[in-house]
Amino acid sequence: VENKPNAFIYDFAGQLLNSFVLGDGIQDILIHHNKIIVTYFDEGVFGADGPNNNGLTVFSLDGKQEFGFNESVEGLHIYDCYCICKHGIDKVLFYAYDYFDVTELNLDSYEWQQIITPMDFKGSSALTIKDKKIIFHSNYDDKLSFFEWDTLSMEVNKIGKYSSQLKGLENGKFLAVGECGFTII
Repeated sequence: VENKPNAFIYDFAGQLLNSFVLGDGIQDILIHHNKIIVTYFDEGVFGADGPNNNGLTVFSLDGKQEFGFNESVEGLHIYDCYCICKHGIDKVLFYAYDYFDVTELNLDSYEWQQIITPMDFKGSSALTIKDKKIIFHSNYDDKLSFFEWDTLSMEVNKIGKYSSQLKGLENGKFLAVGECGFTII
């Protein structure tokens, strides 16, 4: 049902504090720097009107929209946000289609920087960063490999394989969630 709340904030005792609408076609939800960052896949971006049309939307913890990428940024448009991770104390990195470059977004100022990215990661499903190296998991042609991109030397290396769907964490780590628990890689 359109405009029906699909985000719920509870206290530690299980009491509902707030509910609100995040939109449709959600890819990832990340809580960082006292904000809720939501990314959307193409069905959401091109779906019913809502925050999903932005490709990436930032909400306050009380559910108010603070920033929408597609409505705020000229010259770039997210059609499908493939993956996102935390970056430092107040930023996120995300990887999106139409332009297949990593974008850094400051969650205080909403200033962004596009990082021209090699095509080795086209279609990647997860990313993380450690120092000046961005690590991607999978691409359109290779669903198992990790690719390490040194942003200073511009070198790309395959550094291993993992067979599960992953989410990027901080400091070069990934999270795999299974039926009986989780694994940090």
